[in-house]
Order: sequence, then structure tokens, then C-alpha cells
Amino acid sequence: MTASLALLSPDIVKRRVMVALELVDPITGRLAGADMRVSGPGFAAPSVTRAGQIVWTDPQPPLDPADPAPPPDRQLAIEAIARHGQFAPYSRTLTLPVRLKDVPPPVYRDTLVPTGLYQAPPGRLAAAGMLIDAAASRQPVAGAKVRIWLQSRNDAAALDSNYQAISDTRGGFVAVVGDLAGDASMPQKAPAPDGAVIGWIAFTVGATTRHSLLLPLRRARLFQAPAPFVWAALAAAPPALPAP
Repeated sequence: MTASLALLSPDIVKRRVMVALELVDPITGRLAGADMRVSGPGFAAPSVTRAGQIVWTDPQPPLDPADPAPPPDRQLAIEAIARHGQFAPYSRTLTLPVRLKDVPPPVYRDTLVPTGLYQAPPGRLAAAGMLIDAAASRQPVAGAKVRIWLQSRNDAAALDSNYQAISDTRGGFVAVVGDLAGDASMPQKAPAPDGAVIGWIAFTVGATTRHSLLLPLRRARLFQAPAPFVWAALAAAPPALPAP
């Protein structure tokens, strides 16, 4: 993806920008450049703008479009590691043509993948835990798709949380509830704690989806699973939902 670039850096830097990379936190939507350690062998270390863009300046002067012999394209191999492990490692190789006078630099945008070390934003209904294959072996299940499901307040049916997490190499995950498009989660009836809602987690590995039991989820809070979820012990069907 390319787009016009709006840098919040001094003009002398703006005129020398070779390329900018935007790495997006999919849960908050913010640019997470300041959270990443980024390298591109063969080029000077990039800087991070106040907006969160990762920017490489160009060691070469801009090319006059009338130049009959432009230099060859350059390869920028990007490696990025989250400073606190909250995102999965990121890598991408960009092919960059020579920079031309009066032509805006390209901007590339990618979405990061949160790991089990991600800190869910305050005020979000979320669930964190680990997925293992079996109680005996306790091998982590990486790459599982993880979704919170809720009971709809509108029609009492199953309601997709509209966000999919991915379990990391340790089997860890943090799933959040996204935009419910005008719906809401069904509250639990008394004597349940204030803010308690009806929901569970669905795990998908390959083409197979399995489900947890109903969990003690609460609005605007993080549920931290006290023990790993065991793939072999999960149910093939969603849990039965209570009558409204």
C-alpha cells in the first residue's frame, strides 16, 4: 500500500525520506513504531515520528527524472521485534526505486499480530490465556484462531465479538471484544457479579473449531484464564445458552 506521507519531522528530514512504514496495533488502531526495534541491513537505522511512522532517510540525492541512466532499485529487508514481546516478530522486504525530485516517498502499512504478552487496553472486555494440546503433554498450540463469543442482548443468539486473536509460539493469546454493531452482550442474571455477561471462547485449528465452557466474563474487564485451555478437552459444539 502506498499513500501520501505526512511526517511530523523537520523539513530537512522530510525532504530526504526514502520510505515510511506504518505498523498498526489492530486492537487500538494506533501506529506502534515506538514499540518496535527495527532494522534494515545495509541502511542506517530508521527513526520514528511522533505519529508512530518508522522512517528511513535516503543516503542518495534525489534523481532528476531526465537522467538517462537511473541507478537500480534497492532492496530493504525489514526486521522488527516488539520491545516487550507484545507483538509477533515482523519481517518484510521492500523493493524501492530511486527517489525522484518532488515525488512523495512511499508509505507502506501492515497490521501487527498481538501475542499472549499483549496488554489489553483498560475498559475493554477481553480474555487472555494459553492453549495446549493435551493435559499430559502440555505442548503449546501456536497459530490457533481465537474468538470470544457472547450471547446477544438483542435476540439471545450467539454473537461474534468481531475480533480474531492468534495464539503465539507459547500458546498464549489475548482476545478482545470489538465493535458489536449496535448489539451488546447479554448480562447474567442475579446473583451474578455486577457486569457479568454470558460468553465463551472458540478456538480454531486448521478446519476444526472447538469451544470452551461458559466463562466468568465481565464488561470492560480482562478475564485471565487461571489454567491453560486444553485442545483435546474442548467441546465440538458451543455451550448451551441460558434462556433470556
